[in-house]
Amino acid sequence: MLSRGAIEYLEVPCIERNYFSLVRIIRNSKVLAQRDTLTEDELKSFGDDSQTSQHLIERLADDKFLKDQTSAA
Repeated sequence: MLSRGAIEYLEVPCIERNYFSLVRIIRNSKVLAQRDTLTEDELKSFGDDSQTSQHLIERLADDKFLKDQTSAA
């Protein structure tokens, strides 16, 4: 789920972001924040637009997701 503030945060810059970018920010935030409801602050924290930062965030999210899936099996 997304908090009201998170939704408003995503709606404002949505003109500048494509669908892929929005999904990536939400996915990375969900995996790394480990919360049921994401806030605006979490989306800001895991939504860096620089390619290097985004690559590192995605790598952390992938590693965390795969680790969680392996330990759950």
